Amino acid sequence: MPDTTKLVFFDMDGVLAEFDTEVYRMYGIEKPAEKRDHFFIETDVEKRWEVCEQGIEREGIEFWENLKPIYPMIDLFYECKQMEGIRPVILSSPGEWTYSYKGKLNWIKKHMDFVGDDWIFTRQKGFIADKGRILIDDWDKNIKNWNNFGGSGLIPDFIGYKTEFPTFSVEQIRRRIFGGC
Repeated sequence: MPDTTKLVFFDMDGVLAEFDTEVYRMYGIEKPAEKRDHFFIETDVEKRWEVCEQGIEREGIEFWENLKPIYPMIDLFYECKQMEGIRPVILSSPGEWTYSYKGKLNWIKKHMDFVGDDWIFTRQKGFIADKGRILIDDWDKNIKNWNNFGGSGLIPDFIGYKTEFPTFSVEQIRRRIFGGC
């Protein structure tokens, strides 16, 4: 008998944890209220991202461990976990940062009350996509790859930058997940 469990993948940085806010903290500025074309306000995005990566690397494990939780999404994760027929999984890219694996795992232990097989670290999220699988992520690139591989990608409406995809409130995401159960 085939497994009919619905898999719902939650990105960590920007979905379960406040990545943007922590980066702005490093620069001593408040997160802008309006949506921007890109994460950075300056026009030299590549140079700004390089400086950002250096700051994250300098802060090490603590950068990742101290990301603030996004509680509505964490609550949705646990709501999924309690539903029969749904399996939520944290799906996060470690990026190129030296300390992200350890720091992200420490964050999961600290804020999610579990360490088991409910998380995957990979830079190739699209390869996990399949028909019926949902990814909640804040990056267009990840959503596009996920959709191209047959999955259904959803972007939360609380992200701080413009996207080419529609965005969804937490309640709309909840309905998309539970609507087929």
